Amino acid sequence: MMLQQIVKYINLTAIVLITTFVLVLIVFTFNPYLFNFNNLFKIENISIIGTKKSDPYFLKNALTRNFDSLINFDTNHAKSILEDTEWVKRANINKIFPNTLNIQIIENDPFALFYGNKKIYLIDIDGEVITADLDISNYKSFLIVRGEEGKAHISSIMRDINIFFPEIKNKIDELEFIELRRWNLLVNNDLIIKLPDKEVGLSLRNLKKLFVDQKILESNVIEIDLRTKGRATIKIDGDRIKFGLEEV
Repeated sequence: MMLQQIVKYINLTAIVLITTFVLVLIVFTFNPYLFNFNNLFKIENISIIGTKKSDPYFLKNALTRNFDSLINFDTNHAKSILEDTEWVKRANINKIFPNTLNIQIIENDPFALFYGNKKIYLIDIDGEVITADLDISNYKSFLIVRGEEGKAHISSIMRDINIFFPEIKNKIDELEFIELRRWNLLVNNDLIIKLPDKEVGLSLRNLKKLFVDQKILESNVIEIDLRTKGRATIKIDGDRIKFGLEEV
């Protein structure tokens, strides 16, 4: 009798287990939403800090167009999406399960206007393009950069200027990258300074001496050519060099 009860209990348990499995299978087949982990971890909250120029709503939409869940969320891809948008220089993203993204934005710091490809671009000091959609009247006081590949080399020349002749920085109106290898500086809108393609630091140091010792900005010098090592060739406006009201 005891054996029959045990067998009956085992059979009943087996029936319950099989029935439960079948019911689960039916529910899963006809209502997969209940077992969809993507929906369980659907992105519902996106917190963005650090935006001053960039539009946080645009950034959120850029993410949700590509990702709907933290399960399929590719942080590296999302970072690339954000950093390819205007004004965003760096993006740090943290996933907080089950439904939240925390994003910290570091924006580009506008530095100069780059004239190239018949367009005007706002760039940062690293030469990265911030935007081509700008009202140029808001940036009239900005440094102008010209020349093919000029924006790719702007950080290098500015580093040299900051090291060897920082006092001239605020007097430069334009920088032009010449022949893909060297720079011309336009100072105070009328003085052209031709730098060499090598040993730029030495030339800037010599230029500083000219500015301090010879007071070039107070003269009628219109061009200083520093392309030959150890020599400065100057051009003047007129027959004689003038310093203020004096002629030499």
